[in-house]
Amino acid sequence: ASVKRELLSRNGLFPPPYGGSIFNQSNATFGLSWDADVFGREKHDLEAALGSARAAQADADVAAQQIATQVVRTYFSLARLESQRAVAQRTYDQRKQMLSLIQQRVSAGLDTVVEQKQGEGALPDTQAQIESLAEQIDLARHALAALTAQPMDATAALAPTLEQLHVSPQPPVLGADLIARRPDVAAALARVEASKEQVASQKTRFYPDINFSAGFGLDSINLGKFLELPSKTWSFGPALHLPIFEGGQLRAQLKGKGAERDAAIQAYNQQVIDAVREAADAATSAASIGRQLALQRQALEASTASYDFSQKRYGQGLGNAL
Repeated sequence: ASVKRELLSRNGLFPPPYGGSIFNQSNATFGLSWDADVFGREKHDLEAALGSARAAQADADVAAQQIATQVVRTYFSLARLESQRAVAQRTYDQRKQMLSLIQQRVSAGLDTVVEQKQGEGALPDTQAQIESLAEQIDLARHALAALTAQPMDATAALAPTLEQLHVSPQPPVLGADLIARRPDVAAALARVEASKEQVASQKTRFYPDINFSAGFGLDSINLGKFLELPSKTWSFGPALHLPIFEGGQLRAQLKGKGAERDAAIQAYNQQVIDAVREAADAATSAASIGRQLALQRQALEASTASYDFSQKRYGQGLGNAL
């Protein structure tokens, strides 16, 4: 609907006295238009848009997964650093005790000042390791606070240890359907589907386009007679568009859409290959870490047995405390 004050031209469609006069032009129209979509262009455009929307949602899932993965990695790193600092602190306490024993031996004339200086030099080195680990712990806490959108002091008291963490057992076989659920693979697949629909839509542009339109309204140059029945106006008719002189442009556009589809397919294939490789690498690393852990446990058991044996020798007077 519109209302405007208009000066009609003397040399226009309307002769004097209308021409050259000023009127209040009022108009109100209700219109309908319908695309027959005989060849499915609108359908393919809709499917392409939905495919792009699915790809965008999958991209959001990729970002969420990456953040979650980084949170887990940082949390495990914090637990490792806390455990390392605990070991460094025990090492410092042990070396401090050893220095005390060396000082007693020097006082008794059983050791020289050389051994004492060596014992004293080991303490600052261990203290430096503890300080370095404390710095890394604070940085890991800051990273966790940033990743979880919290204030920097929100994680100040967070102190997990490796003993508190339990990893779920890995399934013996990772199926292809599990890899297909990865959001990056789903995003690449959605882009392939969207590009295929875009190619199909582009092909329909070679065919005629049929539209139907209809309108009904009121039109008057006299505002006082705007709502009277003689002011009514209507229109109806089909429209046919034939791309007779656009063949070269349409073919070029079709080639461009085809190239985009091929690129999307290639990107999807590469994404699947990368997903399989990453899963295989992760499975190999997990298996190797399991074997390393078993070997380290064997070494720990041997060291513990040796320590217990040395304690017994010391208790029976067959060895010294150092």
